[in-house]
Amino acid sequence: MSEDKPEYARIDQIGQNGNDGEHYDQPAPKAKARIRRPTLADLYPAYHKDVRHLDTIDVYRIHALYRVDDPSGCLQHASKKILLSGVRTGNKPKEKDIREARDTLTRWLEMQEEDKARVL
Repeated sequence: MSEDKPEYARIDQIGQNGNDGEHYDQPAPKAKARIRRPTLADLYPAYHKDVRHLDTIDVYRIHALYRVDDPSGCLQHASKKILLSGVRTGNKPKEKDIREARDTLTRWLEMQEEDKARVL
């Protein structure tokens, strides 16, 4: 019997038993259940968001979906610079956008240190 192709099991039985129906008293072989391999979304759900309810998404929706919440706006600004590096209006080279994102993140880090010093 063809074990790797369960859809041929009936044909194999007919081939073995003939076409006279003698094999009908035997239970039909069960098809092997296919095991679904986990997707990357299954393995890393925090990195995947269901957006089927949306027609399009923009950088602001991405920030909302991933809860990029920063009162200073630095993280959103840097993220937007990286996501759209070299493709926004103004014809800035990609490297300039990346440098500006880095500078914004550096400022965010400085602000964190300033706030720590204030609390102490």
